[in-house]
Amino acid sequence: MSDKRVLADEHVPNTVVSVFDSLGYDIARSKTVLPEGAEDRQLLKFAREDKRVVITADRRFTVINGAVVTNHVGIVYVDQSALQTRPVDVAEGVTRIFETIPAEERIGTEFYLSHWV
Repeated sequence: MSDKRVLADEHVPNTVVSVFDSLGYDIARSKTVLPEGAEDRQLLKFAREDKRVVITADRRFTVINGAVVTNHVGIVYVDQSALQTRPVDVAEGVTRIFETIPAEERIGTEFYLSHWV
């Protein structure tokens, strides 16, 4: 199983998904693996069970009902404008995270892509 497993939430455009795919990532889209309108809790559960790092433009993604959720394999927060205009930069930043932080150290960690590009 590839260590480069990611789950793109519903706000991640097709262009970003295509770039990740071309770089050899095993990328899944939330809107194809979960019901439409699935709650963040469902998305996090799927990502954890399928060992995928979540890529999202949502802020406070891991706060559910006022509690911080830490049982995930990693969250990468990306500015929506970067998702729309710089898909290669997004993929390169996530690649830096994957190359720098071992999988076991990504567990429960939230990353801000702006720190990696």
